[in-house]
Amino acid sequence: MSVVNQIYLECALYAALRPTDAVPSQMKGPINFTKIETTPPKQESDILTSNVAGSVGEAAAVVQKATDAAAISLELNTFSSELLELLLNADVVAKSQTGAPVVDAVIDTALDIWTKLPGEYLSSTGISLKTSADAAVASDTYVVDTVAGYIKPTDAAAVGTGMKISFTTSSVTYDQYQAGKAKSAVLYLNGKAYDKYAGKWGNLTIEMASVSNQSAYDWAAGGWMKGGLTGTLVTPAGKNSPITFDRPHFAVG
Repeated sequence: MSVVNQIYLECALYAALRPTDAVPSQMKGPINFTKIETTPPKQESDILTSNVAGSVGEAAAVVQKATDAAAISLELNTFSSELLELLLNADVVAKSQTGAPVVDAVIDTALDIWTKLPGEYLSSTGISLKTSADAAVASDTYVVDTVAGYIKPTDAAAVGTGMKISFTTSSVTYDQYQAGKAKSAVLYLNGKAYDKYAGKWGNLTIEMASVSNQSAYDWAAGGWMKGGLTGTLVTPAGKNSPITFDRPHFAVG
């Protein structure tokens, strides 16, 4: 059987932001893309209709006119920090907390109800509760959410107004994703693509993809996060197209 002219690709692409025509010199990845779908510019027929007797209403001439730019649709399940910001539609702010003692903070508690404490990321040791009269309350009469900073009485002994709680906050550093915003970015994707049919590697480049996240993220579903980005392909200055693929030569029957 003669060799069929076909392509069977597997990709390993790196990603970076490309806010200008300058090609990024530093990349992150390879990113685990499960979809890199590009759509060529949409074209429609622009018809010159005949009004000449004998051919009225017929197409005298026609050209294809581009009406929309080329588009891209990405799906992925590993992320650089910039891609994660896009997929969560978030600004990211570096935060830190220095551990410090909180002594006799006054709270009102109710049975089986969570009450917010004046702190988060608490040390799991050194938590104590007292009544308004400074009588110690047994630790087995309440539970504490040390991450979010809540206390819930499980026994009437821990219920009251003017209760006094003492604890120590932990020293932590974290990135806070301020999500739910309108975010977009221009991406540069570059790397290698393996043609399994030819048994050879070639370079694949998406020069500029102006993308945003239009898909939902389920914070409670569990499992590995995945996301999608869609947008428009842009041809940067000095390039002839928004996509290039270096396809290695092989014999075709």
